[in-house]
Amino acid sequence: MTSCLQRLIIATLCWVWCISATAATTLPPWQLPFDRTDWYQQWLPGQLLDPLAPYVESSCSNPIQIWIPPHEAHDNFYAALLDDWQSHPLSEFTPCLQVKRYPTADLDCAIEGVRQRQRCTLPLLPSEAGSQHIVFRGSFIASVDPRVLMLPERADVMLMAHEIGHWLGLVDEYAMSPSIARNFCTGRYRGDSLNVVVTEREVLSALELQTLWAELPWRDAVSSWEQLGVVQSDGRWRLGTRNSQQVGLHSINTCAHAEGYAWRPVGYFTAMQYHDTNRWPELYLELIRRAQQ
Repeated sequence: MTSCLQRLIIATLCWVWCISATAATTLPPWQLPFDRTDWYQQWLPGQLLDPLAPYVESSCSNPIQIWIPPHEAHDNFYAALLDDWQSHPLSEFTPCLQVKRYPTADLDCAIEGVRQRQRCTLPLLPSEAGSQHIVFRGSFIASVDPRVLMLPERADVMLMAHEIGHWLGLVDEYAMSPSIARNFCTGRYRGDSLNVVVTEREVLSALELQTLWAELPWRDAVSSWEQLGVVQSDGRWRLGTRNSQQVGLHSINTCAHAEGYAWRPVGYFTAMQYHDTNRWPELYLELIRRAQQ
């Protein structure tokens, strides 16, 4: 649709130019001298000439830098991706994006680990060193650290959102790799975990369960500690909320490769388990808002 609209506008402007030129001279249009200046650029909206124009400049002092390949063949793809992002539930937490192109020769990357994650050194200005950066490169697996988020060149908005979710304090709700799980599930995780808690045991005393309830990031969404488990014959409580529609403790596989039991507040799949569900509970958004206050 956009391509057809571009052609229609350009054709119309050409017709107007021909009529105007003919009115000023007795020569027919095809004999008029041609001005090689890109005269149409002053009439066409910038977005039609460069689909990424709205994202090249930023009014923010510290925008998230979006690094895309140096070639322009896929500019429409990235423009559509960033346009889609503007209507994504997580976009309220990333108000400023700025597109930059990386020169391939200047992007020093290394492939690490069994899962072939890439780590790249970006050609940053001193003022950009403290910013966050999203890099679209190659077809490698997505990865994230506190400053740099690596995505495959053709990543969709759902994968991008899942990885940005990590920046916002959300952790994976699927089975973590053994090396990551060992740190996270034993309490050696650096950073926030707004959507997952880990317990050493699956059965707790009433007092232990009440303590856990008081420490939950989503404590305000659980009206009673008794929603978090099922009482046993010996008076202890087995963790797990019975009602899948109720906020509480719902078992997930985050710690499948390590010791400990992982729990999330909701009883259904979210985008932090399967990114292509694109399901972002309002509770998660509220937890992020609260953490950023």
